[in-house]
Amino acid sequence: MVGGQDNNDGTFELNLIPFIDILSTCICFLLISAVMIQVGGFSLNQATGSNIDASTPPPSVSVEIAASGDVTLMIKDVPGQTTNGRDQIRGIGGRVDANTLNAKVTALKQRYNMLTTVFIMPSSAVKYDDVIKTMQVFRDQKISQVGLVPLKNSI
Repeated sequence: MVGGQDNNDGTFELNLIPFIDILSTCICFLLISAVMIQVGGFSLNQATGSNIDASTPPPSVSVEIAASGDVTLMIKDVPGQTTNGRDQIRGIGGRVDANTLNAKVTALKQRYNMLTTVFIMPSSAVKYDDVIKTMQVFRDQKISQVGLVPLKNSI
């Protein structure tokens, strides 16, 4: 009989040493593999509705990311501004130009320091890395609410 022994008095003794060996090997494997895997991430508040008066929506920025890496920034609902501001940043080699985006967002934050809400709208062909880099640029500028919204044509 494997792993156990049947005694003459009807009791059964289970040999636990092989099971302990297998479990300790699995635990060692899990501990070593957990050290080798490096998962990056950052915490971010999701942009959602709030209890602010509906007649005065908070200022926000909509960011469209095209498959070509082009980024369009649209400033909305800024008090005293009659038109929505729009700025285009060209991509480099199909990727988002993070340095130019960072410079534009820094200028936006200095000009409109009350900006706290950003909606990022990537197309379905945008690389995940570009979306994360874009979110990181806004997070670095202390913009507290960043939302991810799929574009209509990307679903």
